[in-house]
Amino acid sequence: MSSVVIELFDEKSIGRNFQLAALGSIMSEIPEELKHRILTGIATNVIQLSSEEYATISNALASFLDVVCAEETKGA
Repeated sequence: MSSVVIELFDEKSIGRNFQLAALGSIMSEIPEELKHRILTGIATNVIQLSSEEYATISNALASFLDVVCAEETKGA
């Protein structure tokens, strides 16, 4: 099993806020254990995930973006 390490940007960086917003947008869609791992990673500035956990996060983010973009298209 391979692992993925996500290093969060500096706390004063706007990029950090984007990272946290993205993760926050999917927290209700992921398993409790993965939520805990993300919250721990935020506290330490490094999120360590298995490749399966990374896939779960990636899929949840892609689904969220599909919904948001579909809503934007309807409103245009």
